[in-house]
This record gives sequence, C-alpha cells and structure tokens, in this order.
Amino acid sequence: MTVSAHRQGQSVDDSRLAAKISVNLLSWERWLHQQGVRGFALVIGPDKHRVYRQYLPDWVNQGRPPRISGLVNGVASRLVCDPGPELARQSQAGLYPTYYRSDTHWNLWGAAISVDLLRHTLEGQGLKLSWQMPDPVATGLINKRSGGDLAGFLRIPAPIEEPDPLPLVYNTNHIQSVIRDLNTNEVLHADGYGQLQFPRQIVHVVTKGAANPLKVLWLRDSFGIGQSPLFSAHFEETIQIHWGWALGDKAEKLVELVRDHRPDIVIMTIVERAVMSDLLLTPPPQN
Repeated sequence: MTVSAHRQGQSVDDSRLAAKISVNLLSWERWLHQQGVRGFALVIGPDKHRVYRQYLPDWVNQGRPPRISGLVNGVASRLVCDPGPELARQSQAGLYPTYYRSDTHWNLWGAAISVDLLRHTLEGQGLKLSWQMPDPVATGLINKRSGGDLAGFLRIPAPIEEPDPLPLVYNTNHIQSVIRDLNTNEVLHADGYGQLQFPRQIVHVVTKGAANPLKVLWLRDSFGIGQSPLFSAHFEETIQIHWGWALGDKAEKLVELVRDHRPDIVIMTIVERAVMSDLLLTPPPQN
C-alpha cells in the first residue's frame, strides 16, 4: 500500500472490490459448510500506521476510513475479524506496545489480542471453544528482543533492544507440538510450542495438550508468526500454508486440502496492505 493510498483512504474502487470480496467470502462459507467445515474467518493484520496513527505527520494522518472499511462493514462482516481498533485502543492506553518498535509486525501481545478477537468471531458462528488465555487477555513475562525488519530496512548496524511482552497462557508446560512438512513428513524446527516463521511449505502441527480437539486449515502470511504458538495452544491440529499459494491457480490447493484433510475450521490471516487482493475473488468450486 502506498502512502498516497493510505492518505486518501477508501476509494470508490475499494468499495466495489470490498463488496465483491464480501460476496465471494459468503460463497466460500457455503461451500466449506458443505464439506463439513464448521467455522470460517478472515483475520486482518492491521498495517502498523493504522494502530499507531498518532505518530504520523499531519500531512499523512488524514483520519479517513481505511481501504478495508467496505470489507469490515460489508455483508460478510461476521466472517471478518479486524483487530485494528482494539490494538489501537490498547496501544494508546500505554500499558504495553502491541507492535514491535523496530518491526512492521505485531508482537506476541498484539497477536494474543487478535487471537482472542478471532475467538469471538468463531463463537459468533456457533462454535464452543475452550480457551487457554484469561478473558480479558493478560500479560505474563516481559522479555526483550533485538531489532526486526524495519531495523534491517533502515540498515541500522547496532542492535535495537525493545520489550517483548508475552501473553499469559495457561498450561504451557503441557503443550507440546510436533511440527512436520505435510508432504514429506519431515520434522521441522520451531521455537516454543509451535511458533513458526513464514510458511515456505505446507506445515502440519499436532499439539498435545491443546485446548480444543479441532483441526484448523490456516491460510496465513508473516502475521501468523506471532499467532502461531497461540494456535498451537488452542487447536490440536493445524495445517498451515501461505494464503497466496492456497488461493492461486483457481484455489486448487485450498480445495485439495479441504477435501483431503477435512478441517473443522478454515482461517485466513492476511496483512491489511495485501487483503484487498483479486485472489480473494477466486470463487469456490461449483460442485
């Protein structure tokens, strides 16, 4: 997303595209239900400037509705989880940052807030979920970490250390994930109980001690890094694939995974700057 697009906010073309995407999401929901899927949701990873608007210069910060407004408020709104307003509220309260100072992504605290909002979206569809986090979300330890992608983009040579607030998750000592390549069954390395980086292959995570005996097909991007240990804590099985790969080529890979693995829930986590994509217009199968 360019600076100009952010300043101008939602355009007429954005509204039209959002309306088409919303209708298509409802079509996918119907098809997924026919395959036995019980829950379907799109989680938007808000662009950092929408969460920390107060730090933008006046010429950028026009306060106009974001480009995704038509999607968040459209006919498929019950399927769309936009953590942006709550992340902004929590960030402005000043207790803990929800995004890394030196990174474009949310930290684990921000990711936990988004996962808790996803819970409400799924429960609004009739799912009854057990939960490993308190309500409202609370913090546990405050770790530290070195600079992220923004520090790299700016070629900052010295390490930037910043706080890394960790959400409180119950029973972590009993949560154990086995992470494999879905196609080769090769065991992959991961940190903690299932924290995974950008999915460069189809990843299969099976977690002993998860709160819910459910299988999730998760279409995600790098905003899933912070969410991934929390998915492991709450769902016994997740199959993870990049959303662009899953929806490309007429969504053949998505359809194949649904038909072969019969997930209970399908979730898409997509960064805001990419969510207004023609790929989300890919229709479901007609049979």
